[in-house]
Amino acid sequence: MWKELCIFLLVITGCSGFVNLVHSQGFTGMAAMTGTPQSLSWTANKAIDGHTSQNYQSNSCAITKVDEDKLTKSYWKVWLTPKPFNIAYLEIYFRSDTYTRSTGFSIYTYNTQNFYPFIDPKHFIYHHDPMSGCPAPIMNVTVNDVTQGIVFINERPEGYTSNCHGDNTQFVGIGICEMKVMGCDPTRYSSECNLECPSKCKNRRCDAFNGSCIHGCSNPNALTVDCLECDDGKYIHNRMCVPCIGHCKNGAPCNKSTGRCDDGCDTHWTGDFCQQHTCPPHFYGSNCSTPCGQCNRSAVCNDEFGYCPDGCKPHWDGSRCDECANGYYDRDCKLCGHCKDKSPCNKVNGACESGCMPNFQSPLCKECVDGFYNSTCTAKCGRCKYNEYCNKQSGHCSRNCTGNFKPPLCQECIEGFYGEECNFHCGQCGQKEICDNRNGSCYHGCEPNFDGARCDICIDGRYNINCTAKCGQCVGDIPCNKRSGSCAMGCKPYFQSPLCQECVDGFYNSTCTAKCGHCKDNLPCNKQNGHCPRNCTGNFKQPLCQECLDGFYGEDCNKQCGHCRHGEVCDKRSGSCYSGCEPYFNGIRCDKCVDGFYGYNCKSSCGHCSVGRPCDKITGYCPSGCESKFHPPFCQVCEDGYISNYWGYCKECDDGFFGTNCLNKCGQCKDSLCDKKTGYCLNGCETVLRPPYCNADNTAIHRLIGIPMREKSNIKETALYVAIGILAALLVLSVGVIIHQRRQISGFLDNRRQTDNDQSPAQSQNYDNVTSSEDIHVYTTLDSVK
Repeated sequence: MWKELCIFLLVITGCSGFVNLVHSQGFTGMAAMTGTPQSLSWTANKAIDGHTSQNYQSNSCAITKVDEDKLTKSYWKVWLTPKPFNIAYLEIYFRSDTYTRSTGFSIYTYNTQNFYPFIDPKHFIYHHDPMSGCPAPIMNVTVNDVTQGIVFINERPEGYTSNCHGDNTQFVGIGICEMKVMGCDPTRYSSECNLECPSKCKNRRCDAFNGSCIHGCSNPNALTVDCLECDDGKYIHNRMCVPCIGHCKNGAPCNKSTGRCDDGCDTHWTGDFCQQHTCPPHFYGSNCSTPCGQCNRSAVCNDEFGYCPDGCKPHWDGSRCDECANGYYDRDCKLCGHCKDKSPCNKVNGACESGCMPNFQSPLCKECVDGFYNSTCTAKCGRCKYNEYCNKQSGHCSRNCTGNFKPPLCQECIEGFYGEECNFHCGQCGQKEICDNRNGSCYHGCEPNFDGARCDICIDGRYNINCTAKCGQCVGDIPCNKRSGSCAMGCKPYFQSPLCQECVDGFYNSTCTAKCGHCKDNLPCNKQNGHCPRNCTGNFKQPLCQECLDGFYGEDCNKQCGHCRHGEVCDKRSGSCYSGCEPYFNGIRCDKCVDGFYGYNCKSSCGHCSVGRPCDKITGYCPSGCESKFHPPFCQVCEDGYISNYWGYCKECDDGFFGTNCLNKCGQCKDSLCDKKTGYCLNGCETVLRPPYCNADNTAIHRLIGIPMREKSNIKETALYVAIGILAALLVLSVGVIIHQRRQISGFLDNRRQTDNDQSPAQSQNYDNVTSSEDIHVYTTLDSVK
């Protein structure tokens, strides 16, 4: 039907090419745009009415109000009905007098009728670069996609610039007189839309111009836009499946797209497609098992016959470079020896059949006889150690020279010696001159610090064998001994004898005038820089140990700085803080708490000390006692029977409560009154409960306030107490008798009677008091400590 319709139109109207899918042949499109139409007749659909006039007065253009709308982004879109089409290209006719305002526009496709904004990059078709100049008044834009919607977008982002004269760089609008959407049915292609997309194309969607499967293949294993599916052993070449040309590793097939061997070539094959037969380097033959000869340069011979394309390496001959040239022998073509009259040696064993040249050793004539060396065996060996012979090539003595002869040849003296046997030391000749090896004379003077004809004595002020050592600080600047360096008359002050070159212990620097600091373990400091070798003693600062570490002061740096303001380091001599103290500290050295605070950091507040006397600034104790009702020594907790109120003062417990912080409730006392410190019922119990606490379990009360509970008496317990009382009375009586017998023998009977009368009630009273004190005082103290 499509083909017949197009042929009919060709005959009747003379049409050719793709179809305008939004107007021709009964096709229609629905257009929309952003912005306000500049005229009621200049709507979005005017751009698809089939009229290509670019004059706005023709009333066939879609135009919006640019200056009034002030939009920075606008679009015009068209939706094709009733289905998607294979769109080839767009013909855009801009309004002729404002086409420059369309600079920077973009074209997208879309397949959902309701959209905005459209930003999917997968549907991007075209973008006009504003820096390339103005767009053409009439533009063709290739689409080549199956879609149902086309959108024209233009925007002016921040920083937008343009090379188009007449472009509005601030605001955008629509000025399209006609938008032709040229294409075919979704499964057709070609300029006449008379060809169907191949079935091999996915969903029969293809290139609108040539029918290639640009949207994929029906067969997922097919390759390229031609949707070719090659068998193993073939690949795509010139849009056909052709046999692989190479030899892939282990017989694997080649890559069906490239023809290459992805895992490499089989043995003896190489090249981009593994199509070139080759042997490994240095081998040739059908099995690549024959080694190449000694080919020149790369040493690679002909793979088939072994010929050397660049000739042979030196000393080799033959078509395959596998035999020696004249003058060489053995498998490695070694050089023949020095045969007599330069005759060639035997190529197999190298023997000189005509004899050797003088001083060469037969039969190879390659090395010298003992005592001679060099390539011609004309040089005589030197004075080798242990009378050994020298090396016959180099003349070197393998185990050094005898005496002071110079290795490796041992034919002349080493530098610094002279004489026939090289047994005399040269002096220090100037300009690095070597002394005369016969008499040791220095003809160009001496090295610095040396003197004499042979330059073998030191100048004044220097000493030792090399005259490199400088004399020390001798008294009166008298020169030191030129051998030992000692100062005959002694040293200058604080220098160590006999060389007078370093300081005595405890002093340092070049003049030994600086005194060492306080080094650890009383070790002396470094005598050059004064540094202490094992740190400083106490709190002195490394490396000189002459001043205190930050945070310490005093002559011995044994006093710690106070709390100076802002972390200031105190004066290391006096400990003073010149910028003031940290909060809660005062004093010149900021080492005391301000009144009302105590502790290491002075952040603990004093308790309720007696008026006018602050607490101890170290312990927090109130030395003069507490304010009323507070418990010493810190005066921060109320006494039993009191509780701290909102203002920090101690308030007596409310009726019905007693003990520490008034936490205990009175028992069933008469009139509901108990002692607010001990909990005793002042007026007895309300019921038959046992006093003094009038509680069902007095033990619990005793334990709450720290007073021991007397258990119920029984006969055994009573008897025990009576016995103890009698024994105590007898003990006191006996002591009294002994004392009175010594003092008043004459009145013994009267005094004893009087003593018995006086001590009995006292003894009983003392026993009761002790018991009472122990019962109450000890437990109350424990409760207070808790």
